[in-house]
Amino acid sequence: LKTLEEPPSHVVFILATTDPQKIPETIHSRCQELEFHRISPSDLETLIREVCKKEKIAIDEDSIGKLSQWSDGSARDALVALEQSAAFSNGDIREDLVDRLFGWVDRRTLEAVVEAVVREDRKQIFELVRQIEDSGKDIAHFFVQMARLLRTAWMSIVDGRPPEPAILKGTEPDSLLRMISALLEAERNLRAVRQPGLFLTVKLMELIALRRALTLTDIVRRLEDLELRVTSSADASPSDPAAPKPAESRRSPVNPSQVWAKLVEAVMAEDVRLAAWLKEGRPGTCSADARVFPVHYSRRFALHDIAAGARAEC
Repeated sequence: LKTLEEPPSHVVFILATTDPQKIPETIHSRCQELEFHRISPSDLETLIREVCKKEKIAIDEDSIGKLSQWSDGSARDALVALEQSAAFSNGDIREDLVDRLFGWVDRRTLEAVVEAVVREDRKQIFELVRQIEDSGKDIAHFFVQMARLLRTAWMSIVDGRPPEPAILKGTEPDSLLRMISALLEAERNLRAVRQPGLFLTVKLMELIALRRALTLTDIVRRLEDLELRVTSSADASPSDPAAPKPAESRRSPVNPSQVWAKLVEAVMAEDVRLAAWLKEGRPGTCSADARVFPVHYSRRFALHDIAAGARAEC
């Protein structure tokens, strides 16, 4: 500490670390802290081009983009990857050679996997996973590559532009976000898995379910549409003059479970997935004169976020 406080006049101490939280406070308080931030992808690409020009290394634009993405804002990692690529390719760097060197999946395979997920082609998914595993690809990086591809498609859809690959056209942005989140979580959990190929297969199958899953907003919208159709149908049907008026009729006791079961059965004919969600509800009590009764859901369905609660007409 004494040396840090009063260094010799000809000495300047520079301490560099990627874990500043591990520096003791007694040392940290005696230093001026300068934070180095990640370099933008465009700046990294410029750096790679300049180095290749000075070192007379031939490289294509696709390889520059991949090396920039892989380095994740680190100039050191980008230059190390560039050096390895130059040695592997004898100074003529091409995208296919970079993919082989680092075990990355090529664009065509990525798009084929996305297409298989969208088409729910499980047989094709098994075949693609087998090819990825047999060729020794980096599955952890594959999750990241696919997440980036879906992120690019999500940004295009949000901006009103056609996505790439084109098969994602018409996909809900929320569905893409759920898929991206699942891929990033899979990349984090992969290190604890002993069968990465099987893990990849399971996660791709889960993407099919995530793409088809109904959001809370979808459920509410479909319930509202169904209620509107039922109401319109009831208003359009002719009334029976001989039927007793509501005030004069005696209502029999209402069994909420039976009413709810009939409603779910009616919805089943219109929308199987929505009926499956409704079936998980637990109807509450309902008096004979009541027009509505509450339906309760467990927290995992997140329906408690609806302010008025889920209700069905008796």
